[in-house]
Amino acid sequence: MTTAPQSNPIELDQTPKRRISLRAALLVPFLLQIFGAVGITGYLSIQNGQRTVNDMATRLEKATSKQIGQQLDGYLPLVPKLAQINADAARSGNLNLQNLTQIGQVFCSQMQNFPVGYAAFGTPQGEYIGVERLDTGKLVINEQSARTNGKLAVFPATESCDRGPMSEAKDDYKFAGESWYVETVKAQKPVWSSIYNWDDKPGVMSVSYNTPLYGPDKKLQGVMGGDFILTQLSGFLTKLEVSPNAKVFLMERSGALIASSADQQPFIMEGGKAKRLNAEESSDPVIREAAAQLNQKFEGFAGIGAAADLTAKLQGQNHYLNVTPWTDSQGLDWLIVMAVPESDFLGAVAANTRQTILLCVVALIVATVLGLWTSRWILSPIQSLNQAADAVARGDEAVELPQSNIAELQSVSQSFGAMADRLRYVLSALQTDNQTLGAQVEEKNQALKEALSRIRGKQDHAVQKQREDRAKLANLSTQIGYPVSSMQTELDSAQVNLTTILDELCSYREQIQQLPLELRQEITTADLDAMIGDLRKRTIVLEQGSQRIDSLSDNLKQHIQHIQQG
Repeated sequence: MTTAPQSNPIELDQTPKRRISLRAALLVPFLLQIFGAVGITGYLSIQNGQRTVNDMATRLEKATSKQIGQQLDGYLPLVPKLAQINADAARSGNLNLQNLTQIGQVFCSQMQNFPVGYAAFGTPQGEYIGVERLDTGKLVINEQSARTNGKLAVFPATESCDRGPMSEAKDDYKFAGESWYVETVKAQKPVWSSIYNWDDKPGVMSVSYNTPLYGPDKKLQGVMGGDFILTQLSGFLTKLEVSPNAKVFLMERSGALIASSADQQPFIMEGGKAKRLNAEESSDPVIREAAAQLNQKFEGFAGIGAAADLTAKLQGQNHYLNVTPWTDSQGLDWLIVMAVPESDFLGAVAANTRQTILLCVVALIVATVLGLWTSRWILSPIQSLNQAADAVARGDEAVELPQSNIAELQSVSQSFGAMADRLRYVLSALQTDNQTLGAQVEEKNQALKEALSRIRGKQDHAVQKQREDRAKLANLSTQIGYPVSSMQTELDSAQVNLTTILDELCSYREQIQQLPLELRQEITTADLDAMIGDLRKRTIVLEQGSQRIDSLSDNLKQHIQHIQQG
Protein backbone atom coordinates (compact mmCIF):
# COMPACT_ATOMS: atom_id res chain seq x y z
CA MET A 1 0.00 0.00 0.00
CA THR A 2 1.36 3.42 -0.95
CA THR A 3 1.34 6.05 1.76
CA ALA A 4 1.12 9.75 0.85
CA PRO A 5 3.77 11.96 2.41
CA GLN A 6 2.60 13.63 5.58
CA SER A 7 2.83 17.38 6.07
CA ASN A 8 1.58 19.88 8.57
CA PRO A 9 -1.95 21.03 7.77
CA ILE A 10 -2.21 24.56 6.32
CA GLU A 11 -4.50 26.73 8.37
CA LEU A 12 -6.40 29.27 6.30
CA ASP A 13 -7.63 32.47 7.87
CA GLN A 14 -11.40 32.26 7.56
CA THR A 15 -12.00 35.77 8.90
CA PRO A 16 -14.04 37.68 6.30
CA LYS A 17 -11.93 40.45 4.75
CA ARG A 18 -12.45 42.95 1.98
CA ARG A 19 -10.67 41.64 -1.09
CA ILE A 20 -9.27 43.68 -3.95
CA SER A 21 -8.20 42.57 -7.39
CA LEU A 22 -4.55 42.19 -8.33
CA ARG A 23 -5.11 44.69 -11.15
CA ALA A 24 -6.21 47.31 -8.60
CA ALA A 25 -3.32 46.38 -6.29
CA LEU A 26 -0.86 46.98 -9.14
CA LEU A 27 -2.52 49.96 -10.81
CA VAL A 28 -3.79 52.06 -7.89
CA PRO A 29 -0.42 52.56 -6.09
CA PHE A 30 1.25 53.27 -9.44
CA LEU A 31 -1.34 55.89 -10.35
CA LEU A 32 -1.29 57.37 -6.85
CA GLN A 33 2.46 57.86 -7.11
CA ILE A 34 2.12 59.47 -10.52
CA PHE A 35 -0.75 61.70 -9.37
CA GLY A 36 1.20 62.64 -6.24
CA ALA A 37 4.39 63.44 -8.15
CA VAL A 38 2.56 65.43 -10.82
CA GLY A 39 0.39 67.22 -8.24
CA ILE A 40 3.38 68.18 -6.12
CA THR A 41 5.28 69.33 -9.19
CA GLY A 42 2.35 71.45 -10.33
CA TYR A 43 1.81 72.85 -6.84
CA LEU A 44 5.49 73.75 -6.44
CA SER A 45 5.50 75.31 -9.90
CA ILE A 46 2.49 77.47 -9.07
CA GLN A 47 3.93 78.43 -5.69
CA ASN A 48 7.25 79.29 -7.29
CA GLY A 49 5.42 81.40 -9.84
CA GLN A 50 3.57 83.18 -7.03
CA ARG A 51 6.83 83.86 -5.20
CA THR A 52 8.33 85.15 -8.44
CA VAL A 53 5.37 87.50 -8.86
CA ASN A 54 5.72 88.72 -5.28
CA ASP A 55 9.44 89.33 -5.70
CA MET A 56 8.95 91.04 -9.03
CA ALA A 57 6.19 93.26 -7.67
CA THR A 58 8.30 94.21 -4.66
CA ARG A 59 11.32 95.03 -6.80
CA LEU A 60 9.19 97.03 -9.23
CA GLU A 61 7.56 99.00 -6.43
CA LYS A 62 10.90 99.76 -4.82
CA ALA A 63 12.41 100.78 -8.15
CA THR A 64 9.44 103.04 -8.91
CA SER A 65 9.57 104.59 -5.44
CA LYS A 66 13.25 105.22 -5.93
CA GLN A 67 12.59 106.78 -9.32
CA ILE A 68 9.94 109.10 -7.88
CA GLY A 69 12.22 109.97 -4.99
CA GLN A 70 15.02 110.77 -7.42
CA GLN A 71 12.63 112.98 -9.39
CA LEU A 72 11.68 114.86 -6.26
CA ASP A 73 15.29 115.02 -5.10
CA GLY A 74 16.34 116.31 -8.51
CA TYR A 75 13.78 119.11 -8.87
CA LEU A 76 12.48 120.24 -5.49
CA PRO A 77 15.90 121.19 -4.03
CA LEU A 78 16.42 123.57 -6.99
CA VAL A 79 13.63 125.81 -5.73
CA PRO A 80 15.31 126.55 -2.36
CA LYS A 81 18.67 126.98 -4.09
CA LEU A 82 17.37 129.55 -6.59
CA ALA A 83 15.43 131.35 -3.88
CA GLN A 84 18.58 131.55 -1.78
CA ILE A 85 20.71 132.69 -4.77
CA ASN A 86 18.28 135.49 -5.58
CA ALA A 87 17.99 136.53 -1.94
CA ASP A 88 21.76 136.66 -1.63
CA ALA A 89 21.96 138.73 -4.86
CA ALA A 90 19.39 141.18 -3.48
CA ARG A 91 21.25 141.54 -0.20
CA SER A 92 24.55 142.09 -2.03
CA GLY A 93 23.01 144.70 -4.30
CA ASN A 94 23.51 142.72 -7.48
CA LEU A 95 19.76 142.47 -7.81
CA ASN A 96 17.85 145.75 -7.59
CA LEU A 97 14.56 145.09 -5.81
CA GLN A 98 13.15 148.33 -7.26
CA ASN A 99 13.78 147.21 -10.85
CA LEU A 100 11.04 144.65 -11.60
CA THR A 101 12.20 144.38 -15.24
CA GLN A 102 15.67 143.29 -14.14
CA ILE A 103 14.25 140.82 -11.66
CA GLY A 104 12.01 139.35 -14.38
CA GLN A 105 14.96 138.92 -16.72
CA VAL A 106 17.01 137.21 -14.01
CA PHE A 107 14.13 134.86 -13.20
CA CYS A 108 13.62 134.07 -16.88
CA SER A 109 17.30 133.38 -17.41
CA GLN A 110 17.39 131.05 -14.41
CA MET A 111 14.30 129.13 -15.49
CA GLN A 112 15.76 128.62 -18.95
CA ASN A 113 18.53 126.64 -17.24
CA PHE A 114 16.69 125.06 -14.31
CA PRO A 115 13.39 123.14 -14.36
CA VAL A 116 11.62 125.37 -11.87
CA GLY A 117 7.90 125.95 -12.28
CA TYR A 118 7.69 129.52 -11.07
CA ALA A 119 9.89 132.31 -9.64
CA ALA A 120 8.35 135.30 -7.88
CA PHE A 121 9.00 138.40 -5.81
CA GLY A 122 6.40 140.45 -3.99
CA THR A 123 6.64 143.59 -1.85
CA PRO A 124 4.49 144.92 0.96
CA GLN A 125 3.61 147.82 -1.34
CA GLY A 126 1.75 145.47 -3.70
CA GLU A 127 4.36 145.21 -6.43
CA TYR A 128 4.84 141.81 -7.90
CA ILE A 129 7.03 140.19 -10.53
CA GLY A 130 6.98 136.52 -11.52
CA VAL A 131 8.02 134.17 -14.31
CA GLU A 132 5.84 131.13 -15.05
CA ARG A 133 6.55 127.97 -16.99
CA LEU A 134 3.47 126.92 -18.95
CA ASP A 135 2.52 123.30 -19.65
CA THR A 136 3.91 123.83 -23.15
CA GLY A 137 7.31 124.66 -21.68
CA LYS A 138 7.19 128.33 -22.71
CA LEU A 139 7.86 131.10 -20.21
CA VAL A 140 5.66 134.12 -19.46
CA ILE A 141 6.46 137.17 -17.33
CA ASN A 142 3.77 138.37 -14.90
CA GLU A 143 3.91 141.85 -13.38
CA GLN A 144 1.62 143.75 -11.07
CA SER A 145 2.66 147.32 -10.31
CA ALA A 146 1.71 150.94 -10.77
CA ARG A 147 2.71 150.87 -14.41
CA THR A 148 0.23 148.01 -15.02
CA ASN A 149 -2.46 150.00 -13.19
CA GLY A 150 -2.57 147.37 -10.43
CA LYS A 151 -3.48 144.64 -12.82
CA LEU A 152 -1.56 141.45 -13.37
CA ALA A 153 -0.11 141.90 -16.82
CA VAL A 154 1.07 138.82 -18.70
CA PHE A 155 3.92 139.07 -21.23
CA PRO A 156 5.38 136.22 -23.27
CA ALA A 157 9.13 135.93 -22.75
CA THR A 158 11.51 135.86 -25.65
CA GLU A 159 14.60 133.71 -25.86
CA SER A 160 16.64 136.69 -24.62
CA CYS A 161 14.16 137.06 -21.74
CA ASP A 162 12.75 140.31 -23.08
CA ARG A 163 9.03 140.92 -22.88
CA GLY A 164 6.82 140.43 -25.85
CA PRO A 165 3.49 142.19 -26.33
CA MET A 166 1.15 141.87 -23.34
CA SER A 167 -1.19 138.96 -23.90
CA GLU A 168 -3.68 139.66 -21.12
CA ALA A 169 -4.30 141.62 -17.93
CA LYS A 170 -6.05 140.15 -14.92
CA ASP A 171 -8.00 142.19 -12.42
CA ASP A 172 -8.22 141.64 -8.68
CA TYR A 173 -5.12 139.51 -8.33
CA LYS A 174 -3.90 139.69 -4.73
CA PHE A 175 -0.67 137.82 -4.24
CA ALA A 176 -0.44 139.06 -0.67
CA GLY A 177 -3.29 136.72 0.23
CA GLU A 178 -1.65 133.60 -1.15
CA SER A 179 0.01 131.01 1.09
CA TRP A 180 3.54 131.55 -0.21
CA TYR A 181 3.55 135.19 0.85
CA VAL A 182 1.44 135.05 4.01
CA GLU A 183 3.22 132.08 5.60
CA THR A 184 6.71 133.42 4.83
CA VAL A 185 5.94 136.83 6.35
CA LYS A 186 4.54 135.10 9.41
CA ALA A 187 7.52 132.71 9.77
CA GLN A 188 10.11 135.51 9.24
CA LYS A 189 12.52 132.92 7.87
CA PRO A 190 12.92 130.77 4.76
CA VAL A 191 10.21 128.11 4.71
CA TRP A 192 8.26 125.81 2.43
CA SER A 193 4.74 127.00 2.07
CA SER A 194 1.76 124.76 2.41
CA ILE A 195 0.47 123.36 -0.86
CA TYR A 196 -1.94 125.85 -2.43
CA ASN A 197 -3.82 126.65 -5.63
CA TRP A 198 -3.10 129.89 -7.44
CA ASP A 199 -5.62 132.66 -7.16
CA ASP A 200 -5.40 133.67 -10.83
CA LYS A 201 -5.23 130.05 -12.02
CA PRO A 202 -7.13 127.83 -9.56
CA GLY A 203 -6.39 124.82 -11.72
CA VAL A 204 -2.69 125.07 -10.87
CA MET A 205 -1.49 123.66 -7.56
CA SER A 206 2.04 124.16 -6.30
CA VAL A 207 4.34 124.30 -3.31
CA SER A 208 6.83 127.14 -2.95
CA TYR A 209 10.00 127.87 -1.02
CA ASN A 210 10.35 131.50 -0.02
CA THR A 211 12.80 133.76 1.75
CA PRO A 212 11.82 137.05 3.47
CA LEU A 213 14.06 140.06 2.69
CA TYR A 214 14.61 142.74 5.31
CA GLY A 215 16.34 146.12 4.96
CA PRO A 216 18.89 147.67 7.32
CA ASP A 217 16.01 148.99 9.39
CA LYS A 218 14.67 145.45 9.82
CA LYS A 219 11.62 146.32 7.78
CA LEU A 220 10.28 143.82 5.28
CA GLN A 221 11.34 144.66 1.75
CA GLY A 222 9.63 141.71 0.11
CA VAL A 223 9.44 137.92 -0.28
CA MET A 224 11.65 136.10 -2.78
CA GLY A 225 10.70 132.57 -3.76
CA GLY A 226 10.06 129.89 -6.29
CA ASP A 227 7.33 127.30 -6.96
CA PHE A 228 7.31 123.64 -7.86
CA ILE A 229 4.15 123.08 -9.87
CA LEU A 230 2.57 119.86 -8.54
CA THR A 231 0.05 119.51 -11.36
CA GLN A 232 3.04 118.88 -13.63
CA LEU A 233 4.16 116.18 -11.17
CA SER A 234 0.92 114.28 -11.86
CA GLY A 235 1.93 114.15 -15.52
CA PHE A 236 5.26 112.63 -14.51
CA LEU A 237 3.50 109.97 -12.40
CA THR A 238 1.19 109.14 -15.30
CA LYS A 239 4.14 108.50 -17.60
CA LEU A 240 5.78 106.05 -15.20
CA GLU A 241 5.89 102.55 -16.64
CA VAL A 242 4.88 100.54 -13.58
CA SER A 243 2.18 98.17 -14.82
CA PRO A 244 -0.95 98.57 -16.96
CA ASN A 245 -3.32 99.14 -14.02
CA ALA A 246 -1.01 100.40 -11.28
CA LYS A 247 -1.89 103.55 -9.36
CA VAL A 248 0.79 105.86 -7.96
CA PHE A 249 0.02 108.86 -5.77
CA LEU A 250 1.69 111.29 -3.40
CA MET A 251 0.04 112.63 -0.30
CA GLU A 252 0.89 114.63 2.78
CA ARG A 253 0.91 113.18 6.29
CA SER A 254 -2.51 114.76 6.73
CA GLY A 255 -3.82 112.52 3.94
CA ALA A 256 -4.27 115.38 1.44
CA LEU A 257 -3.49 114.39 -2.14
CA ILE A 258 -0.51 116.03 -3.84
CA ALA A 259 -0.42 114.25 -7.21
CA SER A 260 -1.51 110.94 -8.70
CA SER A 261 -1.29 108.88 -11.86
CA ALA A 262 -5.08 108.65 -11.99
CA ASP A 263 -7.07 110.68 -14.48
CA GLN A 264 -8.13 113.04 -11.73
CA GLN A 265 -6.87 116.28 -10.22
CA PRO A 266 -6.02 116.25 -6.47
CA PHE A 267 -8.61 118.98 -5.95
CA ILE A 268 -12.13 119.91 -6.98
CA MET A 269 -13.56 123.27 -7.99
CA GLU A 270 -16.35 124.75 -5.89
CA GLY A 271 -17.64 128.22 -6.76
CA GLY A 272 -14.60 129.01 -8.89
CA LYS A 273 -12.22 128.10 -6.06
CA ALA A 274 -10.10 125.00 -5.69
CA LYS A 275 -10.67 122.65 -2.76
CA ARG A 276 -8.01 120.02 -2.11
CA LEU A 277 -9.04 116.37 -1.77
CA ASN A 278 -8.07 113.91 0.87
CA ALA A 279 -6.76 110.61 -0.52
CA GLU A 280 -9.64 108.80 1.18
CA GLU A 281 -12.06 111.09 -0.69
CA SER A 282 -10.58 110.42 -4.12
CA SER A 283 -12.97 109.48 -6.89
CA ASP A 284 -10.53 106.74 -7.91
CA PRO A 285 -11.63 103.67 -5.90
CA VAL A 286 -8.16 102.09 -5.79
CA ILE A 287 -6.54 105.25 -4.39
CA ARG A 288 -9.42 105.72 -1.97
CA GLU A 289 -9.32 102.16 -0.60
CA ALA A 290 -5.51 102.02 -0.51
CA ALA A 291 -5.35 105.21 1.56
CA ALA A 292 -8.06 103.92 3.88
CA GLN A 293 -6.25 100.63 4.48
CA LEU A 294 -2.93 102.37 5.11
CA ASN A 295 -4.60 104.75 7.54
CA GLN A 296 -6.16 101.80 9.38
CA LYS A 297 -3.03 99.64 9.26
CA PHE A 298 -0.69 102.28 10.73
CA GLU A 299 -3.35 104.00 12.87
CA GLY A 300 -2.87 107.24 10.99
CA PHE A 301 -0.48 108.33 8.26
CA ALA A 302 1.84 109.83 10.85
CA GLY A 303 2.63 106.29 12.02
CA ILE A 304 4.38 105.37 8.75
CA GLY A 305 8.01 105.74 9.73
CA ALA A 306 9.70 103.62 7.07
CA ALA A 307 9.00 102.03 3.70
CA ALA A 308 6.56 99.12 3.94
CA ASP A 309 5.27 96.45 1.54
CA LEU A 310 1.74 95.18 2.06
CA THR A 311 -0.86 93.12 0.30
CA ALA A 312 -4.48 94.26 0.27
CA LYS A 313 -7.76 93.51 -1.44
CA LEU A 314 -8.86 96.56 -3.37
CA GLN A 315 -11.98 96.53 -5.51
CA GLY A 316 -12.17 92.76 -5.04
CA GLN A 317 -8.66 92.18 -6.43
CA ASN A 318 -5.40 91.45 -4.69
CA HIS A 319 -3.00 94.39 -4.80
CA TYR A 320 0.59 94.91 -3.77
CA LEU A 321 0.87 98.09 -1.71
CA ASN A 322 4.09 99.99 -1.18
CA VAL A 323 4.36 103.15 0.90
CA THR A 324 7.63 105.07 1.16
CA PRO A 325 8.19 108.28 3.14
CA TRP A 326 10.01 111.12 1.34
CA THR A 327 11.51 114.10 3.17
CA ASP A 328 13.95 116.91 2.51
CA SER A 329 16.18 118.97 4.74
CA GLN A 330 13.85 122.00 4.65
CA GLY A 331 10.90 120.18 6.22
CA LEU A 332 8.85 118.58 3.45
CA ASP A 333 7.40 115.21 4.57
CA TRP A 334 5.38 113.34 1.96
CA LEU A 335 4.32 109.75 1.30
CA ILE A 336 4.81 107.94 -2.01
CA VAL A 337 2.17 105.21 -2.40
CA MET A 338 1.83 102.57 -5.11
CA ALA A 339 -0.98 100.05 -5.59
CA VAL A 340 -0.19 97.38 -8.17
CA PRO A 341 -2.85 94.75 -8.97
CA GLU A 342 -1.63 91.19 -8.79
CA SER A 343 -3.36 90.44 -12.09
CA ASP A 344 -0.89 92.69 -13.93
CA PHE A 345 1.84 90.16 -13.14
CA LEU A 346 -0.17 87.00 -13.56
CA GLY A 347 -0.27 86.98 -17.36
CA ALA A 348 3.01 85.10 -17.77
CA VAL A 349 2.40 83.13 -14.59
CA ALA A 350 -1.06 82.12 -15.82
CA ALA A 351 0.40 81.00 -19.16
CA ASN A 352 3.08 79.04 -17.32
CA THR A 353 0.44 77.56 -15.04
CA ARG A 354 -1.71 76.52 -18.00
CA GLN A 355 1.31 74.93 -19.65
CA THR A 356 2.20 73.13 -16.41
CA ILE A 357 -1.36 71.86 -16.00
CA LEU A 358 -1.44 70.71 -19.63
CA LEU A 359 1.85 68.85 -19.22
CA CYS A 360 0.58 67.31 -15.98
CA VAL A 361 -2.60 66.12 -17.69
CA VAL A 362 -0.60 64.65 -20.58
CA ALA A 363 1.76 62.95 -18.12
CA LEU A 364 -1.21 61.52 -16.20
CA ILE A 365 -2.84 60.20 -19.38
CA VAL A 366 0.40 58.60 -20.58
CA ALA A 367 1.09 57.15 -17.14
CA THR A 368 -2.45 55.76 -16.88
CA VAL A 369 -2.26 54.14 -20.33
CA LEU A 370 1.15 52.65 -19.55
CA GLY A 371 -0.12 51.47 -16.18
CA LEU A 372 -3.13 49.75 -17.74
CA TRP A 373 -0.98 48.12 -20.42
CA THR A 374 1.62 47.00 -17.87
CA SER A 375 -1.00 45.59 -15.51
CA ARG A 376 -2.66 43.73 -18.38
CA TRP A 377 0.71 42.37 -19.55
CA ILE A 378 1.47 41.11 -16.04
CA LEU A 379 -2.04 39.91 -15.19
CA SER A 380 -2.76 37.99 -18.40
CA PRO A 381 -0.51 34.96 -17.55
CA ILE A 382 -1.63 35.16 -13.91
CA GLN A 383 -5.28 34.97 -14.94
CA SER A 384 -4.48 32.03 -17.25
CA LEU A 385 -2.67 30.32 -14.36
CA ASN A 386 -5.68 30.97 -12.13
CA GLN A 387 -7.98 29.35 -14.72
CA ALA A 388 -5.62 26.36 -14.90
CA ALA A 389 -5.76 26.07 -11.10
CA ASP A 390 -9.56 26.07 -11.22
CA ALA A 391 -9.45 23.32 -13.87
CA VAL A 392 -7.12 21.21 -11.71
CA ALA A 393 -9.44 21.79 -8.73
CA ARG A 394 -12.38 20.49 -10.80
CA GLY A 395 -10.40 17.37 -11.64
CA ASP A 396 -9.64 18.09 -15.29
CA GLU A 397 -6.58 16.19 -16.39
CA ALA A 398 -5.89 17.96 -19.69
CA VAL A 399 -4.80 21.38 -18.43
CA GLU A 400 -2.69 23.66 -20.60
CA LEU A 401 -0.34 25.85 -18.56
CA PRO A 402 0.32 29.43 -19.76
CA GLN A 403 3.73 30.60 -20.95
CA SER A 404 5.11 34.04 -20.04
CA ASN A 405 8.08 36.17 -20.99
CA ILE A 406 8.36 37.24 -17.37
CA ALA A 407 10.89 34.95 -15.68
CA GLU A 408 9.12 34.94 -12.31
CA LEU A 409 5.71 34.14 -13.82
CA GLN A 410 7.25 31.43 -16.02
CA SER A 411 8.85 29.92 -12.90
CA VAL A 412 5.50 30.01 -11.11
CA SER A 413 3.84 28.27 -14.10
CA GLN A 414 6.47 25.51 -14.10
CA SER A 415 6.18 25.08 -10.35
CA PHE A 416 2.42 24.88 -10.68
CA GLY A 417 2.78 22.19 -13.38
CA ALA A 418 5.05 20.14 -11.12
CA MET A 419 2.60 20.62 -8.27
CA ALA A 420 -0.30 19.47 -10.47
CA ASP A 421 1.62 16.31 -11.46
CA ARG A 422 2.42 15.62 -7.82
CA LEU A 423 -1.21 16.17 -6.92
CA ARG A 424 -2.37 13.65 -9.56
CA TYR A 425 0.11 11.10 -8.18
CA VAL A 426 -1.09 11.68 -4.63
CA LEU A 427 -4.75 11.40 -5.65
CA SER A 428 -4.08 8.13 -7.48
CA ALA A 429 -2.27 6.73 -4.43
CA LEU A 430 -5.11 7.86 -2.19
CA GLN A 431 -7.66 6.05 -4.37
CA THR A 432 -5.62 2.79 -4.14
CA ASP A 433 -5.29 3.20 -0.38
CA ASN A 434 -9.02 3.88 -0.08
CA GLN A 435 -9.88 0.61 -1.85
CA THR A 436 -7.51 -1.42 0.38
CA LEU A 437 -8.80 0.28 3.49
CA GLY A 438 -12.41 -0.45 2.38
CA ALA A 439 -11.77 -4.20 2.36
CA GLN A 440 -10.02 -4.10 5.73
CA VAL A 441 -12.84 -2.09 7.23
CA GLU A 442 -15.39 -4.66 5.98
CA GLU A 443 -13.47 -7.51 7.66
CA LYS A 444 -13.20 -5.58 10.89
CA ASN A 445 -16.91 -4.77 10.83
CA GLN A 446 -17.83 -8.49 10.50
CA ALA A 447 -15.52 -9.44 13.40
CA LEU A 448 -16.99 -6.63 15.45
CA LYS A 449 -20.54 -7.85 14.79
CA GLU A 450 -19.65 -11.36 16.01
CA ALA A 451 -17.97 -9.97 19.14
CA LEU A 452 -21.03 -7.83 19.86
CA SER A 453 -23.27 -10.90 19.52
CA ARG A 454 -21.19 -12.82 22.08
CA ILE A 455 -21.17 -9.87 24.44
CA ARG A 456 -24.96 -9.53 24.24
CA GLY A 457 -25.37 -13.27 25.15
CA LYS A 458 -23.09 -12.91 28.17
CA GLN A 459 -24.88 -9.76 29.18
CA ASP A 460 -28.30 -11.44 29.08
CA HIS A 461 -26.98 -14.31 31.24
CA ALA A 462 -25.54 -11.85 33.77
CA VAL A 463 -28.83 -9.96 33.93
CA GLN A 464 -30.78 -13.17 34.56
CA LYS A 465 -28.35 -14.17 37.31
CA GLN A 466 -28.60 -10.72 38.89
CA ARG A 467 -32.39 -10.97 38.94
CA GLU A 468 -32.18 -14.36 40.70
CA ASP A 469 -29.72 -12.97 43.28
CA ARG A 470 -32.02 -10.07 43.97
CA ALA A 471 -34.96 -12.44 44.55
CA LYS A 472 -32.87 -14.51 46.99
CA LEU A 473 -31.81 -11.39 48.87
CA ALA A 474 -35.42 -10.24 49.08
CA ASN A 475 -36.41 -13.65 50.53
CA LEU A 476 -33.46 -13.56 52.94
CA SER A 477 -34.47 -10.07 54.02
CA THR A 478 -37.98 -11.31 54.77
CA GLN A 479 -36.67 -14.31 56.71
CA ILE A 480 -34.26 -12.22 58.75
CA GLY A 481 -36.56 -9.25 59.19
CA TYR A 482 -39.36 -11.20 60.98
CA PRO A 483 -37.21 -12.70 63.79
CA VAL A 484 -35.44 -9.37 64.27
CA SER A 485 -38.78 -7.61 64.55
CA SER A 486 -40.04 -10.19 67.05
CA MET A 487 -36.86 -9.87 69.10
CA GLN A 488 -37.17 -6.12 69.03
CA THR A 489 -40.77 -6.37 70.24
CA GLU A 490 -39.87 -8.69 73.12
CA LEU A 491 -36.99 -6.44 74.17
CA ASP A 492 -39.27 -3.42 74.12
CA SER A 493 -41.84 -5.31 76.25
CA ALA A 494 -39.18 -6.41 78.77
CA GLN A 495 -37.83 -2.87 78.97
CA VAL A 496 -41.37 -1.59 79.72
CA ASN A 497 -41.92 -4.20 82.45
CA LEU A 498 -38.58 -3.44 84.13
CA THR A 499 -39.32 0.25 83.99
CA THR A 500 -42.71 -0.35 85.65
CA ILE A 501 -41.15 -2.45 88.44
CA LEU A 502 -38.43 0.19 88.92
CA ASP A 503 -41.04 2.93 89.24
CA GLU A 504 -43.00 0.86 91.85
CA LEU A 505 -39.85 0.18 93.92
CA CYS A 506 -39.01 3.85 93.88
CA SER A 507 -42.53 4.71 95.02
CA TYR A 508 -42.27 2.11 97.75
CA ARG A 509 -39.02 3.56 99.00
CA GLU A 510 -40.54 7.03 99.16
CA GLN A 511 -43.47 5.65 101.21
CA ILE A 512 -41.03 4.09 103.66
CA GLN A 513 -39.39 7.46 104.12
CA GLN A 514 -42.71 8.87 105.24
CA LEU A 515 -43.27 6.25 108.05
CA PRO A 516 -42.53 7.03 111.70
CA LEU A 517 -38.94 6.66 112.83
CA GLU A 518 -39.70 3.61 114.97
CA LEU A 519 -41.14 1.70 112.00
CA ARG A 520 -38.44 2.86 109.59
CA GLN A 521 -35.78 1.51 111.93
CA GLU A 522 -37.35 -1.92 111.83
CA ILE A 523 -37.55 -2.02 108.02
CA THR A 524 -34.27 -2.70 106.29
CA THR A 525 -33.87 -0.60 103.07
CA ALA A 526 -30.44 -1.83 101.99
CA ASP A 527 -31.77 -4.71 99.94
CA LEU A 528 -34.30 -2.43 98.39
CA ASP A 529 -31.66 0.03 97.22
CA ALA A 530 -29.56 -2.77 95.79
CA MET A 531 -32.54 -4.11 93.88
CA ILE A 532 -33.36 -0.67 92.41
CA GLY A 533 -29.76 -0.20 91.29
CA ASP A 534 -29.66 -3.61 89.65
CA LEU A 535 -32.93 -2.96 87.84
CA ARG A 536 -31.62 0.33 86.50
CA LYS A 537 -28.52 -1.34 85.09
CA ARG A 538 -30.59 -4.02 83.41
CA THR A 539 -32.87 -1.40 81.93
CA ILE A 540 -29.84 0.36 80.43
CA VAL A 541 -28.48 -2.89 79.01
CA LEU A 542 -31.86 -3.70 77.43
CA GLU A 543 -32.00 -0.19 75.89
CA GLN A 544 -28.47 -0.55 74.41
CA GLY A 545 -29.36 -3.99 72.99
CA SER A 546 -32.48 -2.59 71.40
CA GLN A 547 -30.41 0.17 69.76
CA ARG A 548 -27.87 -2.34 68.41
CA ILE A 549 -30.66 -4.45 66.93
CA ASP A 550 -32.19 -1.33 65.27
CA SER A 551 -28.81 -0.39 63.78
CA LEU A 552 -28.18 -3.92 62.53
CA SER A 553 -31.64 -4.03 60.95
CA ASP A 554 -31.10 -0.67 59.17
CA ASN A 555 -27.67 -1.69 57.84
CA LEU A 556 -29.06 -4.94 56.53
CA LYS A 557 -31.92 -3.17 54.73
CA GLN A 558 -29.55 -0.66 53.12
CA HIS A 559 -27.24 -3.45 51.95
CA ILE A 560 -30.13 -5.36 50.40
CA GLN A 561 -31.39 -2.17 48.64
CA HIS A 562 -27.89 -1.47 47.30
CA ILE A 563 -27.61 -4.96 45.91
CA GLN A 564 -31.06 -4.71 44.32
CA GLN A 565 -30.26 -1.35 42.69
CA GLY A 566 -26.86 -2.58 41.46
